[in-house]
Amino acid sequence: MLNGTWAFSLKTPVGDFTMDLHLQTTGVNLTGYISGKINSCTELTNVTHEGNRITFQAALKTPLGLTDTTTIMTISGDSMQGTTLTKFGTVPATAVKRDDNDTYSA
Repeated sequence: MLNGTWAFSLKTPVGDFTMDLHLQTTGVNLTGYISGKINSCTELTNVTHEGNRITFQAALKTPLGLTDTTTIMTISGDSMQGTTLTKFGTVPATAVKRDDNDTYSA
């Protein structure tokens, strides 16, 4: 269900940031990374998945510099909604599952 690529978007005061969120389950472990126009390959840390909720941390590059983030999302089928906490405040976060061959292009 979670495995694959998700179109991940953060709605910030300086504009929307769209990236690919890549998730992979190996046994009981969930791992992943974020890639896109600004973040070439940023590893997720402290990834947890319980029920319909996923939480992860990532150090994301932004136009204002590197920022540590914590994202909490609720999964509903092929979409997720939640929030991302940054040093600039909390912003809405969304993700939609992509087809295997459909990836973000800058």
